[in-house]
Amino acid sequence: MKDITYSVKFQNEWQYNEWHFSNEKFNKVNDKVLKLEFDSLAKDYEIEDYKEPNPKEMQPLAIGLKAPKFKGLIFKENDSITLQDYNGKYVILDFWYKDCFPCIKAIASLNELRTKYSAKDLIILGLNPFDNKEKNKEKLNDFIEINKMSYPTIFVDHKVTKEYKVRAYPTFYIIDTKGKIVYSKVGYSEKNEKEIDSLLNKLIK
Repeated sequence: MKDITYSVKFQNEWQYNEWHFSNEKFNKVNDKVLKLEFDSLAKDYEIEDYKEPNPKEMQPLAIGLKAPKFKGLIFKENDSITLQDYNGKYVILDFWYKDCFPCIKAIASLNELRTKYSAKDLIILGLNPFDNKEKNKEKLNDFIEINKMSYPTIFVDHKVTKEYKVRAYPTFYIIDTKGKIVYSKVGYSEKNEKEIDSLLNKLIK
């Protein structure tokens, strides 16, 4: 018997993997048995030929488009909200989830933006399509406290992420007072932070 274990801790959360090996034997399966095993597994899946991703399809929604309407549920309060609730305000949409390291890196920057612009009608919404299961909610509450998130987490359906063409996390959008997209970006970096701050300086007077 051989055991292989691996664990890592980050922000009071553990990721743990364990593998057990025993009585290893090689080259003991003939082609007929192998095909039967493969077919029994393959029946539950569709096989498609690999296609090179179209760079245009991987891009977020373009600047100038009308932001798709959506509804969501505010974490903890369980109140429903819609994008229309914030008509006349500038809105930052941050598509994120708690096990995404770049998403975590972005939290401090978003907190700073909220502090800087909150009195000038800037709304920040953290749209989360993954952590809405009951078993995740307690961990999410601890996560929010540890990272001192000052803006609300909104649970949304995966349909919303499709409409906003979210292919990776985090993905950011800024929506203006007329409901149009004025900024879109995939991923987080200090450069993005400066871009957003510079744009808000011009928009919010």
